[in-house]
Amino acid sequence: MSPITKTSQFVDEVYQQLFHHPCSHRYQQIMQSDMTETSSEYRIYMDVAGCNKEDIEITLNKQYLQVKIKKERPYQVEEDHKVFTNERVYGSFQRNFYIVDIVSDEIKAHCEDGVLILSIPKKDKLKKEERQIPIH
Repeated sequence: MSPITKTSQFVDEVYQQLFHHPCSHRYQQIMQSDMTETSSEYRIYMDVAGCNKEDIEITLNKQYLQVKIKKERPYQVEEDHKVFTNERVYGSFQRNFYIVDIVSDEIKAHCEDGVLILSIPKKDKLKKEERQIPIH
């Protein structure tokens, strides 16, 4: 490995540790999501493994759907223990989705096997109304 590559990796690691850059590899594993669409709804599948439903907050403000989670360390590090690897991530995280033409009263959410599933119904844009069109 070249000295430039080593230096670049070192600077990247320091930056990630100091600023918790959201694009760093460790943070890419938090709240990964897939979004699908049918003619009647959007569906979001989001990884929330290790979180209880009480740790998840979902809000809708106009067309912005926000999902926040708080993931706490499930154990206390004792004073006489020294942590020499720390690969799991804890803290507060959020994702925002811009979604238009939805029926906000009918959004449903549930967790299944560490995955948060959001079902977001669409507004029916093409109402099947029959009417007479006058000729002028």
